[in-house]
Amino acid sequence: MNKCCLEQNEKTSFCFSNINRNDFVMLVSSSEDSFALPQAMVIKEILNHNAFVMTTKVDNLDDALSKLKVKPNFVITQSKLIDDVIKKLDDGVNVTTFSCLFAKHKGNFGVMLDGAKKLDSLKDGDKILIAEGCVDKPVCKGIGRNEIPELIKEYTKKELVFDFVSGSDFPSSVEGYNLVIHCSGCMLSKDEVLARINLCKNNNISITNYGLVICKTKGVLDKVIEGIL
Repeated sequence: MNKCCLEQNEKTSFCFSNINRNDFVMLVSSSEDSFALPQAMVIKEILNHNAFVMTTKVDNLDDALSKLKVKPNFVITQSKLIDDVIKKLDDGVNVTTFSCLFAKHKGNFGVMLDGAKKLDSLKDGDKILIAEGCVDKPVCKGIGRNEIPELIKEYTKKELVFDFVSGSDFPSSVEGYNLVIHCSGCMLSKDEVLARINLCKNNNISITNYGLVICKTKGVLDKVIEGIL
């Protein structure tokens, strides 16, 4: 059995500050992606709050919203879809991403949030380490190695150097890097993620995660963290 499936002793609390009993939460995923571990973990937590949950593909979001008698209290989506989803929602609906939830659930949210803001001070030649927690058939697929570097280069307009690691290959020293960008960590324990965060923090290296970076480059970071602070 997969390691992540054995991690049932780790408390699953995403610290939903805006989800209460009988609230209605909608999860939105891309048309090409299948149901994955992050969605399953979040659904479990929503049900633990005695709230209602509905899942839909982004292509069906308009139809799903039109069939509701009340607007959702909270919408959670994949980071890569965040700008498209926000455009379809009424003002006042809390919205965030799975990866942003994991940044709070798995580690030091303040450190990770500060790390996303590091994008604004990167310079030509700065080195960025992108770390995937899984090895085979990564849950995040090509996001870390393809999409995020392109988003960062477009956002910063800088010539940057990217290194990539996966699984247990995370280096024992992060010296020389200006920023570390980690995946959501759904395949790692909270202790493992915190150890990597603390390694960076103790060496004055900024660290953040995929979702916070994507939201930062799309200009929606403040909105997606509002409902989970």
